[in-house]
Amino acid sequence: MIWGGSRGLGKRLAMESVRRGHLTWITGRNPEMAMRDSDLAGVAKCDRADFAAVPSGSVDRGFFGRDFHAHSLNADILFWVAGHWLRKPFWECTPEEIQRLMSVHLLVPMLRLRETIARRNDDGFPPHLVVISSSSAWKGRDDGQAAYGAVQAAKVQFARNLHAELGRRFTEVRTTIVRPGGMKTEFFDGSGIDTAPFADPADVAAAIWSRVDLAERPPLLEMDIAQKDGRLVVDCTPHDPLCP
Repeated sequence: MIWGGSRGLGKRLAMESVRRGHLTWITGRNPEMAMRDSDLAGVAKCDRADFAAVPSGSVDRGFFGRDFHAHSLNADILFWVAGHWLRKPFWECTPEEIQRLMSVHLLVPMLRLRETIARRNDDGFPPHLVVISSSSAWKGRDDGQAAYGAVQAAKVQFARNLHAELGRRFTEVRTTIVRPGGMKTEFFDGSGIDTAPFADPADVAAAIWSRVDLAERPPLLEMDIAQKDGRLVVDCTPHDPLCP
């Protein structure tokens, strides 16, 4: 199941999932848009999930489709992709923009994930959680991404600690944390940013799936992915937190 599979990298991850023969479920604010693609139409399933909507209760069917919780609960692999990019000096960000950023990247996914984990039987197999963050989670920047980088860094640290906590409850736990660099997605349309040196999201999706599908791999795997000198570079080397 892919939280945030309507566009961008999420859609490419869905297409790669289908190509590998997985039963695939896509959620997003407009999942029908992704289903118009010939690689997904008639193969993948979709449901609505608006991670920008701050929940007022435990169900919120107005913002989440009727099958969202059932498929999140039963998924063997759960991709947490839903995102919202913001590049603006922090003092110019409106309270609404900051709230939206927090809701999409942290608050709402964490609440949904909590519900999914809480409803699993203690003896049940937890999903393989794949958390898509950004290279902004660790990079020092001066281009108006203070708020965006903060939520991405929090997302990574939450995933690390959650993996350790789940290991105390379940017998086998897998977590993959991905920090991709810039990608040629529609999120940059109209931004004035030159995406020519950025990576192709289809290549990034294939690189992620190649590690997710590995039988022999560490239970917790962290990946940095970036385009360098015209080729995709994937770094899965464990880093000392003091010397990243």
